[in-house]
This record gives sequence, C-alpha cells and structure tokens, in this order.
Amino acid sequence: MSDSARITFIGGGNMAQSLIGGLLDAGFPPEELAVADPDPEQRRRLTRHAGLHIARTAAELLPGARLIVLAVKPQIAPGVLAELGPRLGRTPPVLLSIVAGLRLDTIERHAGCRRLPVIRAMPNTPAMVRRGISAFYANPRVAADGKSLARRILQAVGETIELENESDLDIVTAVSGSGPAYFFLLTEAIETAATASGLAPAIALKLARETGIGAMALLSHSKATPGELRAQVTSPGGTTAAAIEEFKRGDFTSLVQRAVTRATDRARELGIAMENDE
Repeated sequence: MSDSARITFIGGGNMAQSLIGGLLDAGFPPEELAVADPDPEQRRRLTRHAGLHIARTAAELLPGARLIVLAVKPQIAPGVLAELGPRLGRTPPVLLSIVAGLRLDTIERHAGCRRLPVIRAMPNTPAMVRRGISAFYANPRVAADGKSLARRILQAVGETIELENESDLDIVTAVSGSGPAYFFLLTEAIETAATASGLAPAIALKLARETGIGAMALLSHSKATPGELRAQVTSPGGTTAAAIEEFKRGDFTSLVQRAVTRATDRARELGIAMENDE
C-alpha cells in the first residue's frame, strides 16, 4: 500500500474534517481522499478543500478504497456497517473505526464479515488544533502497511499509541477521550473561584485559561514529571502549599480516580449495549 492509496471517510463531521485537514497540511494528495456524508451542509464545508472526492453515499466511493475511516455517530454505525458489508468484496480494505464504544466483534457482526482487517481508534477533541492523542488497537488481520497508513492518518492530528489489548480502549476513552472535559472543568472552577474572590470575570477567565495553557506547555517541554513540576512551584509554607493542602483535604486524587473509574465503567457499559443492539 502506497502513501497515496485512496482513503475513504464515511462521515464528514468534526473529527473527520480534522483528520482530513491534518492529512492535507501534511502533504497528502487531496485527490486520494474521499468523503461520504448524507448531510448537504457537511458536504458544503468539505468543498473548501479543493480536489477531494465528495459524495452523498459511501457506495459511490468504495471502488478503489484501500482504507475506510468509519466516522459516524454510534447510533447509526450498525446500519452503515450493514450497508457496507456486502460491498467490501473478497479482499476487503482496512476499516479504521473512530466510533466510540464500537467493538471489533460488533463491527464484524453488523458488517456480516468475520475476515475484516479492523483498527479501533480513540482520538480526542484537541485533534481539531493538531494537538490530539489517539490510541488504537488493530486486529491480527491488519497487515503492516495498513497499520502504517492508519497511523499516518492519526498522526496528522497529534500523537499515537498502539495498544496490545482492545479492552484498554475503555480506559483510554475515560482518560484521553473524556479527559479534555476534566481540564475544562478545572479551568472553569478556577475562573469561578477567582471571580468569587473579586476579579472581573474577563480577567479571571484569561488568567485561568492562560495559566492552564502555560502549565501544559511547560509539562510538554520538560523532562520532569508532573509531580516534580508541582513540587518546584510549591514552596513550604507558601500560597501554593496552602492551596494544595485544601485539595488534599478534599481527597482530590481519590476523586479523580473515582471519576476515571466511573468513565471507564460507562465506556464498557456502552460497548456492551452496542454489542447487544440488534
């Protein structure tokens, strides 16, 4: 499989558009990218990328596809797979699913095919600004060149991690898939506290937002661990130490652990529900 192999996206929503934009920015030929979406507004947004093949239905684009990116909403994925299955041919292309909670067995069952080379991936919303991270798991039928192309697609919007177990994707969903919301919640809480302490709302928001951005940039560029960086800011008896003491008093670490565990459990529940959905 060459780098210029046809990639067909089924679904042209925000994540698909982020991946397409990242690929084009990285120099991938637009004429080797195709997108199918029934929504005329989504298709209109995609026309800003000159050279893309854009269609209403996937059936129009499947001939010649070497890798299919399934990027639809979970509730419509079974119907899309049922329509795709009979059209995949004797040597089906790699199917890269970024549908949350859609397990490999479920994909194969709805597609009516037990020989599909399938990769499950969980990108996250920072992909929209090319700062995402995606974890993926490939079943044994995915050849090295198919895995390489899938990795290139995901790396167009950030970092990638390959997993050894499909079940780890439930934890990934809780950590990095849902994780941006945790950071937004903390930023929101700091903004609210600053406003309650007397700062103007606009100043409180700017301070909270830019502090978070700066702290993450420092973490990204430093070889130190998060704990080591925290310790560098926390002088004994100082203001940071007083604040950290309050976090500990509220059992902050345990609260985060419970939240991530609950999100992991919910990811598993949704996956089981999709498996049982006929």
